[in-house]
Amino acid sequence: MKASNKILHEKQYAERILEITGDTMFFVYKDGTCLDFKPNRPDFYIKEEEVVGKNIFSYFPLETARKMHKEFKKVIDGKVLSSAENYKLILGEEVKYYKCIISKFNEDHLIFQYRDITGRSVVRLKLEKKINDLREVEKAAHIGLWTFDSLTRIFTYSGYTQVFCDNEEEKTITFDEYITYIHPEDKTRVENWIENYLHGKESQDTISYKLLINGKIVDMRLKIYNREVYTNRILLEGYIQNTSEIVWKAERSNQLKSAFLTNNHKDIYKMKTSSK
Repeated sequence: MKASNKILHEKQYAERILEITGDTMFFVYKDGTCLDFKPNRPDFYIKEEEVVGKNIFSYFPLETARKMHKEFKKVIDGKVLSSAENYKLILGEEVKYYKCIISKFNEDHLIFQYRDITGRSVVRLKLEKKINDLREVEKAAHIGLWTFDSLTRIFTYSGYTQVFCDNEEEKTITFDEYITYIHPEDKTRVENWIENYLHGKESQDTISYKLLINGKIVDMRLKIYNREVYTNRILLEGYIQNTSEIVWKAERSNQLKSAFLTNNHKDIYKMKTSSK
């Protein structure tokens, strides 16, 4: 049987379309009383006897109910045509996340569309945690992100290097200007490193160099992890790290080690000479 090209407009297909969309529906009076309820599956965790005839907001945790009622009032008062917000629902030991679309049906009634988004919300929350964890690592290690656009010759970076910026706000500087801060001994080496990557020549993906800022030397490290080739430009992306503290600790460790070995050698020499 061939379906009509206007199937979305034909009333006899409305129930089938509703089932396919997968939304649970609540028919709600303007005082919040749920008058009818149609779950999107037979084993839906909300039961008809639990919600029909009762105030729909009494079913949800207090804070969730307050947020939902605020959106409910906006629709009732005609401030918005519909509201679509995400909420959390705690069911015993289980936590559900859902999108609730509230729309006016007529002057006295509203339709609540309940859409379970638990799966993607859990993934999003895990991703947000990983991002926050990474941000804390970046702060501790003085690491940021950088990009270089071959067309504009602009170096863009953000992060926690404590050089030109120490937060997530993006900063831009022309590469030619950035080069002026690089220690004379390292300028040519850094320029060649960038040019090699732009032209696809084999090169190490990491380079260390020194900056001269306000008369002070700052140790830096650049790493490239991505090279995108477009029609008229090449984009390089990577990490940038202020390694001054790491270098200082390494140098200090070497100094202490050298001092220890020197003193140890002197003590051995004294012991030998005194025993003669």
